Amino acid sequence: MFSNPIRIYGIYSQIAKKYSKDNSNDKSEDFILIDNEGKKSIERKIYIFETLLDCYMTAMMLGIVNDKKEPEDSDKTIYATVFADILVKKREQLERIYQHMVLTRYVDLDVNARIKKAFSIIKEEDKKEELENLKSYMRGGLLIIDDYFKNCATIEDFCIKIIDFKNDYSIE
Repeated sequence: MFSNPIRIYGIYSQIAKKYSKDNSNDKSEDFILIDNEGKKSIERKIYIFETLLDCYMTAMMLGIVNDKKEPEDSDKTIYATVFADILVKKREQLERIYQHMVLTRYVDLDVNARIKKAFSIIKEEDKKEELENLKSYMRGGLLIIDDYFKNCATIEDFCIKIIDFKNDYSIE
C-alpha cells in the first residue's frame, strides 16, 4: 500500500512544508517566529517535524482521532511529495495507522469484519481507495495542526501552543 510516493497539493502541501524541517525536495514554506532576546528581536525558523513524513503521519492520526476528513485541493501547482524509498522505511508505522483507521472509523462494518479488513492483505484494486481515505484524514489533520500554530508570532506563543497541543492529545 505504501510502495508509491504520496503527494498532496495546494494548501495542505503548504501546511506540511511550513512545519517540516526536511522539505528540500519541494519549494520551502517557512514558519518564522520572533525571538525576543533582551532588547532586540530576532526572526527564527521553527520546525515542529523533522521530516514531511513525520508531519504526514501525525496529521493522519490527528485526522482519524478527530474524524476530520478534507477533500483534495484542486491547485496542482503547489505540492509536497514523500518518495517511496522513504515510505518503505516507515511502512510498519504507516500500516499501523491504516489499521487504526479501519478499526476505529469503519463503523458500518461489524467488529469481526473490521479486524479482518485491518489485518488482511489489501487487494490491489482497493489500495488506491484506501490510500485516498487515509490521505483525506491526513488533510484534515494538517488543518488541525495549522489551527494550533498559524497565529503564533513569537517563540513564547509557540511554546504555549505546543503545551496546549500536548495537553489536548496526551493520554492521562
